Amino acid sequence: MPMPALIGVSELLVALLAHPFWADKAKRESDLLWDALKLTEPSDFVFDRRGEMVFRQRCFYPIIETFTEERIRRGLMADNVIQRCIDTHTCVAVLPGAMPSATLRFLEQNYLPIGYKLRVAGVLLHSSTDGNHFDFEIVIRPRTKSSRATLAL
Repeated sequence: MPMPALIGVSELLVALLAHPFWADKAKRESDLLWDALKLTEPSDFVFDRRGEMVFRQRCFYPIIETFTEERIRRGLMADNVIQRCIDTHTCVAVLPGAMPSATLRFLEQNYLPIGYKLRVAGVLLHSSTDGNHFDFEIVIRPRTKSSRATLAL
């Protein structure tokens, strides 16, 4: 009797160590969704790779995965992610793990990281020659504002 009990207790310990029930493995994803919901209104567009932001409109409807990337590469599907982000004034994006290089570069250049995989439209300001003015171009702009701006201190 002690041997089967020992084996049973050992299996229980291994199962608990391999998959601890007290660890919230969905916390990062639920925080990501909650942050995106706080930043946007229901009428706003977001960019995500696979529809993670289920309560917001997506600016690019196809799910970006291996088959979609291959169709884009072969020219069977238009790669208009960048234009859709601009046209729909998409100010919140979830930075995906893998992406076509032009899209990934666009996201990194025009969206600032604010949390786990979450980015908002914006650019870092670099110092100007006089140190009092910062010229920058906004690609993802609000619906009624100018696309060029100068910040004076």
